[in-house]
Amino acid sequence: APLDRWITMQTYTGSLPGFIAGLEEGLNCTGTKLGVGLSAAAVPCKLNASFYQARFEAMSSSSKKLGINVGQVSVWGMRDGTNNNNCYHVIWPYLKKWLAGGY
Repeated sequence: APLDRWITMQTYTGSLPGFIAGLEEGLNCTGTKLGVGLSAAAVPCKLNASFYQARFEAMSSSSKKLGINVGQVSVWGMRDGTNNNNCYHVIWPYLKKWLAGGY
């Protein structure tokens, strides 16, 4: 059966260079069928909201560099690690801007 979507866990990392390497490998292997995995479990969102901004900017830069658009962003484990409070409010502004084509 044809591939519907490939969601990579190589982008679940606190390292921006590691994120970019996993992102570009996924784009080169699967094209627009790539689902970029973002996880607050790897680096809790309470640490720094710019963590997410850097990743969305990297998705835009890598997409332009390779000529392949990211097909999907898959968010996993959005808890802040304290009282099981979700932290979608931290990532939402960046996700909303990406959805609107703002990066």
